[in-house]
Amino acid sequence: RWASGGLLSRNGALFFPETSDYPQNIPVVTAAPGLHHEVADKLLLFSQSLLLAKLEIKELEINDRGVWVMTLNHDLKLILGRQQLAQRVDRFVAVLPRIGDERHIATVDLRYAKGMAVQMKKDFSGNKANG
Repeated sequence: RWASGGLLSRNGALFFPETSDYPQNIPVVTAAPGLHHEVADKLLLFSQSLLLAKLEIKELEINDRGVWVMTLNHDLKLILGRQQLAQRVDRFVAVLPRIGDERHIATVDLRYAKGMAVQMKKDFSGNKANG
């Protein structure tokens, strides 16, 4: 669903059905006009990768500087940057089991060449004994 209105087809076409016909649980996209095709391609690619980790895209934003940011279920935010987007999503999925329960993660910044910065949610103690 394009944030400024309309739905995005799998091939990147923006169309405008009645809002009552909008499917539930589809990502909200905020991006500049003209990025429809690229967004459709990337959403499909990202969704397939994240499915392995049982994660879903809730929101996708491409800001004015061209930085891609995704919000997933559990309000986990992935900052992808502007390049190597699919590789960064795959890297996140590969290391997620070592990071821990995604429900406790606030933000993962994947803009680093050989790593990532992980910020845990404020209410997470990190003590495995507490669950």
